[in-house]
Amino acid sequence: MQNFSCYGKLTISLFTIIIALSSCHSQRKENAVKANSEADLKTEIAGLSKKSGDDSLNAGMYNQRAQLYKQGMIYQENDQPDQALGIYKRMISLDSTDKIAYFKSGYLELVFLGKFKEGSVFFSRAIQLDPAYTDAFFYRGYCYELMGDASKARADYEKVLKITPDDPKAIKGLNRLDKSIP
Repeated sequence: MQNFSCYGKLTISLFTIIIALSSCHSQRKENAVKANSEADLKTEIAGLSKKSGDDSLNAGMYNQRAQLYKQGMIYQENDQPDQALGIYKRMISLDSTDKIAYFKSGYLELVFLGKFKEGSVFFSRAIQLDPAYTDAFFYRGYCYELMGDASKARADYEKVLKITPDDPKAIKGLNRLDKSIP
């Protein structure tokens, strides 16, 4: 009879390494999403800074908005959409040109609350603020799709592809619409 205890230890060690690597990958992905969101916010504040010329005011505004954004994300990640939506609406009340707050509000309405019409309104406002905001076009299109308005959904998915050719989400959306045609 052979002793396989060393194989068991090896298997446990490999499993531990795999879990550690998986955890690192998840953390990197989380950090990338956070960095992108913060980069969007910094870019937006920089644009405001050029308009007003007051860097100290803009730094304070950035810090306030960054804190609110983080609070909203914590609520969102902890499945508290109503609280997150309240935070994003507060961000909008502080700055009615905050496309990120409109987008996040739309996303909560769509994904967490199942309120497609309300979500489409928030996405529409984000698009008014940034006509090249492909994620807002996509999710507004998805709202329209879920509301049964295939022509508006198709128009938004096609707009995404016009801005970002080969966008996989938009292609899948168009494919879904094509499959639903009798």
